[in-house]
Amino acid sequence: MKILLVFDFDNTIIDDNSDTWIVQCAPNKKLPIELRDSYQKGFWTEFMG
Repeated sequence: MKILLVFDFDNTIIDDNSDTWIVQCAPNKKLPIELRDSYQKGFWTEFMG
């Protein structure tokens, strides 16, 4: 099992919003379906946590 840890460095290490920038690092610039489908409208902070 692989584990990925991501830290939130908005406009410090990453000169952008790291919550949305990190998607650009995913294969084909898309989140895996199971992760993308786990998002619930209005729960962005929980989704990114």
